[in-house]
Amino acid sequence: MISSLVITIGNTLRGGDAAAHRVLKSIPESAHIHKRSVTQLTPEIAAEIANYATVVFVDADVRALDIEIAPVVDELAPSLLTHVLRPSEVVGLARILFGFHGKAYLCRIPLIDLSAGLRVSPEAQQLAQRAAEEIDSLIESTIKWVRESRSHHPVGNVRRRLGRNR
Repeated sequence: MISSLVITIGNTLRGGDAAAHRVLKSIPESAHIHKRSVTQLTPEIAAEIANYATVVFVDADVRALDIEIAPVVDELAPSLLTHVLRPSEVVGLARILFGFHGKAYLCRIPLIDLSAGLRVSPEAQQLAQRAAEEIDSLIESTIKWVRESRSHHPVGNVRRRLGRNR
């Protein structure tokens, strides 16, 4: 099975930052999509993402002007803090230590409100819904691409003929 992981990052107790976590609630349930919510990225997540074909990190960002989804370029530049990482560092660790060969993306959502509290503004909720739709579309197109590339690959054709389609 081709599976994907969506990881939301941020503090659920800060209104705008919690918008990233609202994305998980808006992504349709699917056997292909697994969901995870974290306050911050840590090195341990590298082992977890290694088993997925596609990983999407979702973060509310004050610098984002609109929803942006871009590939993550892995790097192992040291962070200023020792146990908090950027998506690029997690992906770099996953590739080097755990053989991750999938695709990784970062979805940035505009951070509208930095105030403390559980309330997420209607505007932030709309952004979360749009981001969920874009992520779902990205994952579905990736699954389609992988399936099509497997069908044109000689090993994929042999597996299909033998009844061992993965």
